[in-house]
Amino acid sequence: MVRSGEKSLDLARKRILIVDDEQDLRETLADFLQMSGAYAVCASDGNEAFNIINKGGIDLVVCDIKMPECSGIELLHKVRASNEKTPPIIMMSGFTDFSEKDVLDLGAKAMFMKPQTLTKLKELILEVLS
Repeated sequence: MVRSGEKSLDLARKRILIVDDEQDLRETLADFLQMSGAYAVCASDGNEAFNIINKGGIDLVVCDIKMPECSGIELLHKVRASNEKTPPIIMMSGFTDFSEKDVLDLGAKAMFMKPQTLTKLKELILEVLS
């Protein structure tokens, strides 16, 4: 139960796309978000994610920056160039050549540095969706 003044941690009915080349991390994030009420969709690279985004119905994207095939930065460029109505994107990375300012300037809504707790990611997702 949420006390007066606290933000609800409910992600019910939110469709969140998780994009990461590490299968274990994708599955962990998907399981966590589904336990929080969200519907998680997964992609292993930016190209697969771009196809999912173009089909519509995604409320938010959580995307790794460094991936083979199509990086998170490349995905961000493709999404922003293709459609004005795109879901907000949170970029995540453990190490990157891009600063938070860089990814925000490219159109991301936030940056999540790994490792942090899943609760922190959930809080960031709720903040971006609000």
